[in-house]
Amino acid sequence: MDIGTALRHLRDDLGLTQKQMIQGTKITVSHYSKLEKGQNRIFIENLVEILKQRNISLSYFVDHYLNDENSEKEVNYSEILNIAFYEKDKIAAEEIKRQIFSDKSSSNELRDRATLIVDMIDNQGQSNVDARIINYAWC
Repeated sequence: MDIGTALRHLRDDLGLTQKQMIQGTKITVSHYSKLEKGQNRIFIENLVEILKQRNISLSYFVDHYLNDENSEKEVNYSEILNIAFYEKDKIAAEEIKRQIFSDKSSSNELRDRATLIVDMIDNQGQSNVDARIINYAWC
């Protein structure tokens, strides 16, 4: 997804008009409208300025609005990890962990989570860690 489309999705999610979205920035409504349509390019400074006015970090914007393919893939990995964890299926957990680590686009958080799940299945009964920890970032 391009940045203009991602900005429009963010604006829609926030329930803002274009004018409200750029409030507090030096960007004009006309320029912003063209950004969303892909007719104008955006400088990183302007993107950061828009996001800052909405109290949104650049990393959040990228992760949630520009990484569609990776996000969907990570959700799928996460679902498989959840099933392996709750079924205490060490073989499935190790296999999905192998896939996650071989996928260069996997996030560090997902890699850490896969490692934690495999370790917890390995140490069944030896840990008092609540299952909610496994899902903390994926709710």
